[in-house]
Amino acid sequence: METLTANLSSKPRRVTRHGREWLVADVSMIVPGVLPGSQGPLLYPLDELGKNPSAWNGVPIVLGHPVENGHPVSARDPDVLDKSQLGHIYRAQANGKLTAEAWIDIEAARRVSPSTLASIEAGHAVDV
Repeated sequence: METLTANLSSKPRRVTRHGREWLVADVSMIVPGVLPGSQGPLLYPLDELGKNPSAWNGVPIVLGHPVENGHPVSARDPDVLDKSQLGHIYRAQANGKLTAEAWIDIEAARRVSPSTLASIEAGHAVDV
């Protein structure tokens, strides 16, 4: 199981879209180099990070990595999203590292994990 730590690089701002309130923060998702992974260390070179950063756009942000019956499952499953989704990744780009905006649905985050919402609002790094 891999965990992506997205480090906030700015204080989140509040945005209202489609009648919902969101916290939007710039995040640094992956920096080039050797990073730990579920199958052992893996090299993430800059040219790989820059190949298709837009593939991250719309990826759900969930609390931790979802597990069912002791096995990792996709965060894109509707049942998983109901239980653990906090928001989505948008505006991903490679500019020396993989960066994006994390759009956190305040209502969903309050339901899933009020303590995580408080950490995000305070600008702390959060594992997603």
